[in-house]
Amino acid sequence: MYGIHHLLSLILNKHNALDSYFDLTIKSDLPAERGMGSSAATAVALTRALYHYFGWELSHSKLLQLANVSEIDMHGNPSGLDAATAASANPIWMIKDYALTPIPIKMDGCLLICDSGIKGRTGEAVSSVRTLFNENPNLTSRILDRLSELTFDAKNELAKNKIIKLGKTLDQAQTQLEKLGVSNDKLNRLITASRTLGSLGSKLTGGGRGGCFICLMRDQKAAEKAAVHLKKLGVTQTWTQPLALRAKEEVN
Repeated sequence: MYGIHHLLSLILNKHNALDSYFDLTIKSDLPAERGMGSSAATAVALTRALYHYFGWELSHSKLLQLANVSEIDMHGNPSGLDAATAASANPIWMIKDYALTPIPIKMDGCLLICDSGIKGRTGEAVSSVRTLFNENPNLTSRILDRLSELTFDAKNELAKNKIIKLGKTLDQAQTQLEKLGVSNDKLNRLITASRTLGSLGSKLTGGGRGGCFICLMRDQKAAEKAAVHLKKLGVTQTWTQPLALRAKEEVN
């Protein structure tokens, strides 16, 4: 909680409001350490709540700057993607050393997000990739390059409603992630099961070695039906998000 305390103190000090009295209760439906950006979502929500409560002006760029204070405390060297996504009504495209930008999405499907019930182990996943790179740098580079290609494919498919191709892209990305050693047996088992339950494509999300995975379903009805069966197989929580619900692009 140090990151949240740091952020709170920074905001109040910035506006000479350290002597203010108020009750603050944080409730979140996003499980921690599951690759869902829960810490970033909390930082964004807290910042917005404080600025709204006191009537202070808050620009989008200032919101991201402040949220990143907590993210640095939590993760050391965050990319900024989680905070930008949590603060946006649109998908965010990120390439290192380039500006974060919203990307268009036009897709008739529905995402089924599943919690494996295992906390993500980013450190283990990173260590696995490092070990593989040291042992076989050429193979590791090819896998990472392929993941980069699939990311660009997914961006194009989201924008052009190519739902079948997007599903195949997600499956191919999961295959590469397994080769890197960032998945685990339970994730692999649940992801395989999701494909027999109507998923057009499934992959893990977040740092790996646990956490959540996403399934691309044809519609919400199919997603809800699959969720029932996946819970019987070990999934602890599920969320559905129709991709056709697109919000207007935010203006920074």
